Amino acid sequence: MRLLCVSDIHGKTANVAELLKYEESAEIDVIIVCGDITQLGGYEEAETIMRLFRGWEKPVFAVHGNMDTPPVLQYLVDERLSIHRKQSFYKNVRFEGLGGGNTSPFNTPIEYNEDEISHILKSSFPQSEKKSPIVFVSHTPPGNTHLDTIKSGIHVGSIAIREFIVTHKPDLFLCGHIHESMGIDTVGGCTAVNLGPFIDGNYAIIDLDETTGASVIHRKMLNQTLGR
Repeated sequence: MRLLCVSDIHGKTANVAELLKYEESAEIDVIIVCGDITQLGGYEEAETIMRLFRGWEKPVFAVHGNMDTPPVLQYLVDERLSIHRKQSFYKNVRFEGLGGGNTSPFNTPIEYNEDEISHILKSSFPQSEKKSPIVFVSHTPPGNTHLDTIKSGIHVGSIAIREFIVTHKPDLFLCGHIHESMGIDTVGGCTAVNLGPFIDGNYAIIDLDETTGASVIHRKMLNQTLGR
């Protein structure tokens, strides 16, 4: 199964249009959007951006980010694109999601504190026998990893998310949010990827084994003149 994965679009519609032209022959099966679709935008802006992805006529699984407003989340829910607090299947693979950001000094539109994140994760995704590969889609990265460090060197991700990965054991974890920490790490045996900001052209194509959950990650970038 081939996944096209982006995060932190921040309203850059031109990048989305360019991406879909650039990868139109890539035989994508599923499109993943890890939040910050807009930059404080609303329902209509989210619809404009997501319509481009949906034009590919592939399944789209998305979560909102901290810079998305509640109407953006409402659009995703209305169009059955949101997997925030939900699980959806494509073939044998289970997709689960958590949107929004963790608490920050910036008071962005949708943030959850650590207790809220822990409650959302435990109540939405209780432990059960694992019968298929799991891809967990989050906006916020796990704390104390290579994926959550800001320029000062401080880790600002969520410890509750990290603990959830260790206990829930997804096969692949996808996130964004911390632009300067795009990369790949391993958390509790799970391959975790910060996709980096798509506003700057960063994205990934991931080949996922539908039986074992093993993944091959191709980190990519649009034409460097885009999004700069």
